[in-house]
Amino acid sequence: MADSLIAPVPGTKAPEKVEYPDEVIFAGSPLDYANAMIDALILDKAGWEKFGVEQTGQLKKANRDKADIVKTVGDCEARDRAAVRNAQPRFKIF
Repeated sequence: MADSLIAPVPGTKAPEKVEYPDEVIFAGSPLDYANAMIDALILDKAGWEKFGVEQTGQLKKANRDKADIVKTVGDCEARDRAAVRNAQPRFKIF
């Protein structure tokens, strides 16, 4: 597969929606509800962290082209400076 800046990172997808417990219909003690809420938060956070880590590969690829541009411009400027230094004058003034 060709390396493309818009190609998705393999295995990357948005995190799945986490169902949080509803306090109104929760059939348990307040402590059980709090534990269920904590479990849902941990699961939701882990999903978003995984998604972010997978997308970091896309960010590195997107920033790579900027580094390539800086190198290309630097090479062109160095070539131009060398050409100006080595240029021979066309006319001599006495």
